[in-house]
Amino acid sequence: TAVSNSYDRGASRADIVRELRSYLNITPIEFGVWHMAERDSIGLDADHRGQPGSSPKGNFAPWWLRPGGKVTLDPVANDADYNADYYKQAHDQGRPALVEPYAYDVYGKTYVMMSVVHPVRHAGRIVGVAGMDMALDEMTSRLSKVQPFGVGRLLLVSGAGNWLVNPDAAKRMKPYSDIGKDVVRQVIDTGR
Repeated sequence: TAVSNSYDRGASRADIVRELRSYLNITPIEFGVWHMAERDSIGLDADHRGQPGSSPKGNFAPWWLRPGGKVTLDPVANDADYNADYYKQAHDQGRPALVEPYAYDVYGKTYVMMSVVHPVRHAGRIVGVAGMDMALDEMTSRLSKVQPFGVGRLLLVSGAGNWLVNPDAAKRMKPYSDIGKDVVRQVIDTGR
């Protein structure tokens, strides 16, 4: 990943914070981009308490996000985040993952998000995880406007078989149970 490359070239925490900011505008469905570093993997955490991108404890976890269109930098300051799927899947499996949607509170508002996550490696070991978050409402809004061949519509089902993009909001996050559900399940399970 680009964050792995930053570690390899000896980038500082401030350099990585700036680089992450530049990734926020790659696609309009992004809600946020982030990196959660293992403890003391880029300098001693205690020496960085309260610095941009670091939590009050000093762990390096910059998160650039844009709730309501306003770009802000917030450290992921909750230790529980290191046990969440958006961290553990890529970290523990050592490979990229698409995390099933989850609810996350941002400035008092709960967003349903999904994340694309990737392990960050340096010197042959995993030193953290980098990710891109997508708010499900925004993704649904944008993808529901796509009309393949000028007349079709785009629907999206997660790897667990739940609706992600469906014009019927009541179906979102519910299991796909429409026509061909056995075929959809087979494709999800086998990849073909």
